Amino acid sequence: MRPTPRAFTLIELLVVVSIIALLIGILLPALGAARDTGRDLKCLANQRQIGVAVFAYASEEKQTLPPTFDNIRYASGGTDWSVLITAYLEGNSNQDFGALDARNELLTCPQAVVPEGRLHYGANEFMFPVNSGMFGGPDNYSNAPLRKLYNIDWMRRASEVLWAADAGQFTLDIGPDLGDSFAGLGLLNAGNGGYSRFYNGADADNTDVIDEGPNTDGSSFAAAANLRWRHGSGGKENASGGGAVNVLFGDGHATSNVRGALRNENVRADLGG
Repeated sequence: MRPTPRAFTLIELLVVVSIIALLIGILLPALGAARDTGRDLKCLANQRQIGVAVFAYASEEKQTLPPTFDNIRYASGGTDWSVLITAYLEGNSNQDFGALDARNELLTCPQAVVPEGRLHYGANEFMFPVNSGMFGGPDNYSNAPLRKLYNIDWMRRASEVLWAADAGQFTLDIGPDLGDSFAGLGLLNAGNGGYSRFYNGADADNTDVIDEGPNTDGSSFAAAANLRWRHGSGGKENASGGGAVNVLFGDGHATSNVRGALRNENVRADLGG
């Protein structure tokens, strides 16, 4: 005779369910960490592509870096560095100077807590100067002693100087730019050190850690013009972000930098020209 199949007892069923729940509890944090790592790497890849595009732009613009923002030379209402390099990101020759709300995935960070908007990165205004009528007219660049575009041939420490980095997101609902960072890191290092003077190897404070900013998104300039430390240690799921910021440097490489790693010498441009 065929033996009668024995059904699971309630206790056995509860044991199986408990084991499954335990395994899920063990695996979920690991899966979350792997997801964050993937986002971190995607952001670094984006920044490296941005670096390639900046070099391509400079090669056609007498070796000058693009302005952070420029509302004088472009009649369509202004443009910024991210729009100026878009043609090189997309592999075509069209620069749509007026399309400040145009979205390109290479300009957005997958770890950004505020996902909307077209731009999640801010540029170092010392090397990507501002050209705006609100600051006094043509060729009057703000936030720097510079009065002309920066030439990449002036760089002596290309692997050390910050070009662009994760930036805080501007969350005020003002239209298509909701969730954008400002194009420039106007408050990088609290607006001093990076802009008050060029790099001088004799300066005693070159290795001092920069003012790292509030690490927030918000509706104020102070939020959007600062670095955003949104990588590492939980990243996107943590409203205050992680403990690292991704940075693109002047030689085109991008790295993740923990707090305390960025110094004055990393935001001060070399004097040239």
